[in-house]
Amino acid sequence: MEQSRATQGMALLRMVVGMLLLYGALTHLAWTPMPVAAFSWVQALQTQLLAVAAVHPQLPLRDLVNASLLPAVISLARGMALLELAAGLSLVPGLFTVLGAACGLVLVLGRLLLFYPLGGQDVVLDLLLVALLLVFLIARAGRRWGVDGLLARLRPTGRLW
Repeated sequence: MEQSRATQGMALLRMVVGMLLLYGALTHLAWTPMPVAAFSWVQALQTQLLAVAAVHPQLPLRDLVNASLLPAVISLARGMALLELAAGLSLVPGLFTVLGAACGLVLVLGRLLLFYPLGGQDVVLDLLLVALLLVFLIARAGRRWGVDGLLARLRPTGRLW
């Protein structure tokens, strides 16, 4: 009985985190025939990258930001938004939850490592997201209230569910 409640709680958390990631993706993307990064998201990311370059005392990270990330800020913004979209679309219905949690984990860890020098509330929220996504990944949270549960009955050895 207690295990059932725990898996139900984890499934609910999985769906809430998925909706938050999906909301973030939808606000970061502009919908043309193909999804592109919204101009406001590109500007916000560029501002954050400039702040990291100004604040961070280590020269290698400053050089990485100035030489690689700032010139490709549009591609970086689009990639981050698409990772958010993939993770959200996976976690909400519980479809390929392991892959969705891994996408979210790559996104959040990258954001955390890059923007850690700025500090603030975002770091705490990113650490919480890392913990939740790790739990979803390890526990295969899509098997309860998700499509992965149906897939696991058909093929129990699947690695993506």
